[in-house]
Amino acid sequence: MTHKIKYCAHCGIRYAFQGSGQGCFHPLNDSNYCPECMAVIRVALDKVPKRVEKRWIPSTVYTKDQILKLMDESDAELDRLHEERSAVTTNRDDLSREA
Repeated sequence: MTHKIKYCAHCGIRYAFQGSGQGCFHPLNDSNYCPECMAVIRVALDKVPKRVEKRWIPSTVYTKDQILKLMDESDAELDRLHEERSAVTTNRDDLSREA
């Protein structure tokens, strides 16, 4: 079990981050934020819909090549969404310049 004294990236207080051992996977144990700030972050992020769903793919059912293909398709979808967002932002910027 390892502990490291850290300073919160938001509020600046000192806190103990647990890097390994029982409890290191606690949702409020974070290497950048104290537990109080991490609790606020988690509540805020709970309101943001997830854009990518994680899926477990048993390796006994699919070959490595099939899994890599699925990963590439997922990456392509993320790239497409990013391009759409960039286009919307660019169009909004163009509209604000015209006004």
